[in-house]
Amino acid sequence: MKTILLFNRDKKIFFDIRNLRLKHCKLIFLSNVKFLKHYVEEFFPSFVIIPTDLENLQDFLKFISNRSDIRLIITACDRSFSKGNYGDIFFKYKNLFLKNVLEPKDYRKILSVIDNNVGAGEKNLMMDLNSSTLTDSVKQSFKIINQQVISVFSLQGGVGKTTLAFNLAFYLKNIGKLKILLIDLNFSEGQSDLSLALGLPETPNLSCYIERIADDYDAFLDSILSLKKFNIDFIQPPLSIFQSDKFGVDMLDNLIYHARNEYNFIIADIPYRYDNISLEMLNLSTVLIFLMFPSPGAVGRIKNFKRLLQGNQKKGIIINNVFGFSDFCSEVIIDDLGIPVLGSIPFLGNEKKDFLRAGKFKTGILNLQKGMAGLAGRILQ
Repeated sequence: MKTILLFNRDKKIFFDIRNLRLKHCKLIFLSNVKFLKHYVEEFFPSFVIIPTDLENLQDFLKFISNRSDIRLIITACDRSFSKGNYGDIFFKYKNLFLKNVLEPKDYRKILSVIDNNVGAGEKNLMMDLNSSTLTDSVKQSFKIINQQVISVFSLQGGVGKTTLAFNLAFYLKNIGKLKILLIDLNFSEGQSDLSLALGLPETPNLSCYIERIADDYDAFLDSILSLKKFNIDFIQPPLSIFQSDKFGVDMLDNLIYHARNEYNFIIADIPYRYDNISLEMLNLSTVLIFLMFPSPGAVGRIKNFKRLLQGNQKKGIIINNVFGFSDFCSEVIIDDLGIPVLGSIPFLGNEKKDFLRAGKFKTGILNLQKGMAGLAGRILQ
């Protein structure tokens, strides 16, 4: 399968094409220019689409010209732009210059033509892209990965965030052929509650990454434990506080960066602490889930904590009635916090408790799958 790397700062383009489906290509959308060269080296794309206003365009053209297997497509919305200013690189057969690419729909047309011609053998690709055949009638059969970094967090212990995080990962892995990574940041002495509940071996864990940070990407891969019974990849916390103390914010940034290159959904189970690692993980997330008891005290804690968070992230509250309290008015939470309630988990008495299974293997994790479809839909919409 061919890979198309599309760089553009305009997020409207992403939101316009995210529901398209690729039949013959995988599409990667990138909006941060500092990662552009890395993504080229990491994913070996067959096609790279960039705008003419790319910072250091000439430098990138020289960089890409040494990669004969990549076709570069440069888009411009301005008729006056002159490709002659950038030398003969534009005239190589593998490269193409397209004027008047003004709207997100224009990118849909470009992507459709690429996908259609790749499937037919690419013989007429450049001719079709550079002609007036870019019409909406081209079959749009794209697969866009709607990647999310989801943090499950609470400001009180025993509320069930680990249970929710694993149930969410367990549910999402059944939606198409998605790659799911679950990261457990609950540092402790010995194995974490989740590792024990799943009966996992002690290694690999995050110590593999911490101790081999110079190896970076290889160390990241070696820190991952594949839960084959569940079709989920998992990074366990280190086995000691001594090891955990070595894990810094920069390491976390690199870890999530590598994870975003590999996975569709990254779910982080974050401890109820105000330390640098927890706060940085929240900042790196696209979706924040606050899990809470139905109590006014929990609302007050979230209200005070909210000021530390970024304003552009999607946030939501899930109420877990762990102790069987009487229903708490969700409208009060919405009015007071400005954070919507995504759903609730009802009280489960001992007679109603069920545990997740993978074949004959029974875990120590409560089964919340019955209501997970609705919760997941509201989390990801």
